Amino acid sequence: QVLGAIGLNDVLVEGGATVHAAFLQAGCYDRLECYLGAKTLAGGLPVARGPGRPAVPAADGWELEDRPRLLGSTVLLRYRAMRFQV
Repeated sequence: QVLGAIGLNDVLVEGGATVHAAFLQAGCYDRLECYLGAKTLAGGLPVARGPGRPAVPAADGWELEDRPRLLGSTVLLRYRAMRFQV
């Protein structure tokens, strides 16, 4: 509400697993972009940690916004919260 009051409509949240889990739990996201790479460093890291949904596609209230996009060897998946549909 504070950010909206000063005219900000979009906020990029770039954080670790704990930050993303907190935003998911609080219902603060209306869109998610998931980048799935063919390679990982150090075995990969979790996107979100703590209580919540284990997988976005299986989570209630989210749907794939568009077809998956191939970006080189990376796949981009865009999800939107169904509560924002008109």
